[in-house]
Amino acid sequence: MKDSMKTWAQKALALMMALLLITGAVPGLAEQTAEEIYTEGMKYLKGDGVDKDLNKAFLLLKQAAEMDYAPAQYETALCYQFGDGVEKDEEQALAWLQKAAHQNYDKAVFWMGRVHFYGWLGFDFDVKTAREYYEKAAELGNVEASIQLGFMYETGQSVERNYDKAREYYEKAAATHPKALSHLGFMHMNGWGVPQDDEKAVALLQEAVDKGSVTYLEHLGWYYEKGVVVQQDYQKAIELYQKGVESGLGYYHTLLGRLHRDGRGFEQSYEKAMEEFQLGALANDPEAYINIGHLYKDGLGVEKDEEKAQQMYLAAYNAYYQSTHRLNVWLIIGYLREHGLGIEQSLEAAHSVYERSVSLDDSRIGMYHMARFYENGLHVEKNLEQALALYKQSADHGYPDAYVKLGIFAAEGLGMEKDLNLAKEYFTQAQKRGAEGVEELLKKYGL
Repeated sequence: MKDSMKTWAQKALALMMALLLITGAVPGLAEQTAEEIYTEGMKYLKGDGVDKDLNKAFLLLKQAAEMDYAPAQYETALCYQFGDGVEKDEEQALAWLQKAAHQNYDKAVFWMGRVHFYGWLGFDFDVKTAREYYEKAAELGNVEASIQLGFMYETGQSVERNYDKAREYYEKAAATHPKALSHLGFMHMNGWGVPQDDEKAVALLQEAVDKGSVTYLEHLGWYYEKGVVVQQDYQKAIELYQKGVESGLGYYHTLLGRLHRDGRGFEQSYEKAMEEFQLGALANDPEAYINIGHLYKDGLGVEKDEEKAQQMYLAAYNAYYQSTHRLNVWLIIGYLREHGLGIEQSLEAAHSVYERSVSLDDSRIGMYHMARFYENGLHVEKNLEQALALYKQSADHGYPDAYVKLGIFAAEGLGMEKDLNLAKEYFTQAQKRGAEGVEELLKKYGL
């Protein structure tokens, strides 16, 4: 009843405003240009210098839209799509969006891409058509479109993976959008299409944060946690993770929980860790469920409960299928499969998932896990040469633990001639990248 009364009131207000506009009873408004009316409407939409009023904003924006003003047509489409100041109407939303796109308004063209990418407004999910709209929007100067295209080429979504093209799109957008800097930093961190360079990665990630980006805060935080090419600073890492939480990215609670659990930057507390992990679980973060499972499994801060632990691992498995915020979701399912946590153990399935993480995400961690399988003959025939090649590939992408393995292989002559000098070089690289346990290995091999 309340919703119907609200709809009736909105329609009555719309009719009254339209009559006032036609008769010129609203002083000065009838003589305003479309751009002036649009500007006023946007003020009410955003609460910029006036009290936010979605109903008034919609009426003004639609009036400007009817005067064939493309920016107003685009905003009117969004009002209809999301029900801002007017009842949701996908048909009207699409009609106004297409009007703006036909005028080559870059934001509308980009949004047409999103509509097809996500299957909104009655369209089926269509990445190819989305990419075509993104390309057109990028040509029109839309920065968001350039970033989206960069990501598609980086990850191989509907196109063959092409790091050079990804970098070109990111660099095109980086001058005006800090998110592009985050992506460029991530490419340098992983050595994707560029030489692996932690210093360059940190510089780009930090510049992005300084300019307001909240993309890949966890990776910059990792550098400060480990002290890789920067002075180790847990408080700096905590600040970055808290910034992630404040921006609405709930999985940063999991990262904070890990620090509470390990007593890094916080006084060690399993109870505080559990609180943060539970908040991460509310955001459906698979790693949050896994960490809760570990606490129950080992009885840390809670009563030991194997059944609850397995329930959490299963929840992580299920959450994996809905997780889109990180590239390592394949690794999570591989970990659960390999160790039989919450689901039947299957080394074959784990190997398949790790392999997929490499082919789809070019994951340096996936390369490392595949190397482990060849090193130890897990599901596959033991092959130290193949393991060595994969560890090298992972290390070339900057993964610290891969350098540790290469050091061990060189020190013991596994898959290669024994070379203690080379082993020391690998261990030194591992240490620089924050790998743990290297001092003990140096002592073990007399290095």
